[in-house]
Amino acid sequence: KAIEILKTTKFDLILSDIRMKEMHGMELLKRVRAEYPKLPMIMLTAYASVSTATEALTLGAFDYITKPIRVEDLRRVIGRALEAVSTGMSLDKASAADQGKFHRFGHIVAASRTMQTVCDQIEQFSVSSAHILICGEKGSGKTEIARVIHAHGTRKQKPLLVVKCSETPEAELTAGFFDGIVKETPGKESQSKNLFQAANGGVIILDDVGSLPIGIQPRLLKTLREKQVQSPGGAWPIDVQLISTAVGSPSSLSAGDKIMPELVSILGVFKLEIKPLRERPDDIVPLAIHFLSRNRDPAAGIPAVDAEVREILMRYKWP
Repeated sequence: KAIEILKTTKFDLILSDIRMKEMHGMELLKRVRAEYPKLPMIMLTAYASVSTATEALTLGAFDYITKPIRVEDLRRVIGRALEAVSTGMSLDKASAADQGKFHRFGHIVAASRTMQTVCDQIEQFSVSSAHILICGEKGSGKTEIARVIHAHGTRKQKPLLVVKCSETPEAELTAGFFDGIVKETPGKESQSKNLFQAANGGVIILDDVGSLPIGIQPRLLKTLREKQVQSPGGAWPIDVQLISTAVGSPSSLSAGDKIMPELVSILGVFKLEIKPLRERPDDIVPLAIHFLSRNRDPAAGIPAVDAEVREILMRYKWP
């Protein structure tokens, strides 16, 4: 019926639900975009179907509004859509710009409320120099989040060093933290700065801190408490923020004597938990679009994900 009315009546804008009986909202969107490319269309959806709304944006919807609908949100989105039309802005460009709502800090996909909360915490933590503990399963992006905190924090102009605790022998970690790295040059040896000195004013990421050798922990704890490092050259005050990543939860770090509880307490002044993808399905389709767009010519527009592919992605048992 809507298609028939459009043939005889001019409209400034269309509001459409995604789930309808006679015609699915996505199908209506495709028809409208094909036949009336200058007519903005706003989709209405329940929060549980945010991934579908994301796909609607790739198909050319101007925006979407989640239910229950707030009048102020409706007015704001309608106002932007009508402004885009009145100023002659391409609806494709306007829709593409709205894809940015799923990206925070440039490249973190945050369509789900879970990741939106994580990004809000990143903003909060970035203005502090307190140590941060980021927990989550393997492959959840903990180290990338740590890099984002540094890049958007008050220490972004200062050094960033990454220490891979699980891959570095204890003797090398001890030398790096407290003694400095001995560099051999022809005919002599020279003592370089230790990690705290090299990262002065900046950030050290302790990647997989749960693998930190137990033998080094008391000395590291003492260093952090006293805010100075004892090295062969004497005592040096330290000004470094530690961002540690760990597999599991903060409580699991202390269990089984992996990490001294006192050290966990100091490293985790702020705590951040990254949920696995299987627990935030609203990020699945936006992530697919994000990766498809990586090497795509911007002039080609936003890649679309077919409904069949979207269904496969949503059914897949993600880790």
